[in-house]
Amino acid sequence: IGKGAANVKAQILNRASELAMGGGVGAGEAASNIVGAKQDLASQTQATKAFSTGKQGQQINAFNTAIDHLGTMDKLTDALQNGDVKAFNLLGNTIAKQTGQPAPTNFDAAKQIVTAEVIKAVVANGGVVKERQEAESNFAGANSPAQLKGIINTYKQYLGGQLNSLNLQYENTTGRKDFSKKLTPEAKSTLERLRPSGGNAPAAGGGNWKDL
Repeated sequence: IGKGAANVKAQILNRASELAMGGGVGAGEAASNIVGAKQDLASQTQATKAFSTGKQGQQINAFNTAIDHLGTMDKLTDALQNGDVKAFNLLGNTIAKQTGQPAPTNFDAAKQIVTAEVIKAVVANGGVVKERQEAESNFAGANSPAQLKGIINTYKQYLGGQLNSLNLQYENTTGRKDFSKKLTPEAKSTLERLRPSGGNAPAAGGGNWKDL
């Protein structure tokens, strides 16, 4: 700041060039590295914003919510299978608070709610009409609590796979390793179950709705 600012700036740049060239890097390459570093920083900043308030952030929120609801529904189907009316009513009230819908009172009502939550995740992920219809068809075909439980677990695995893809994208574009902080405990647990015993993330993907 002030009359000497330009001179100070020139001295800093010259010294930076000297340091770079001292390591065997030419002036042109040093300048290119500086420009590249600025571009990388801009890309990382943009990606971090996208995963916070942008499309990717919205997808993560949708998957978090859907997996949480699927986890509750999974427990609900256990209560149905076991004829545990008290547990069913308790979990039904939990679902009502989570979704803003009336608490399910029977198997069909529970199935409708879980289908709606999965569809929301499909829409948030850019799913087309066919994919939404396939999701509806999969749940409609569940004629017992045991079948519904199986479908719930399949979709939890699928959504976990989608989260894993976002995880890899997040790490590659932002250079950060804190993706798990964006997940709910249920979603984090689902993602961790998909990882091999070595702890490394599985390959990106997660399958197609039509394969379920």
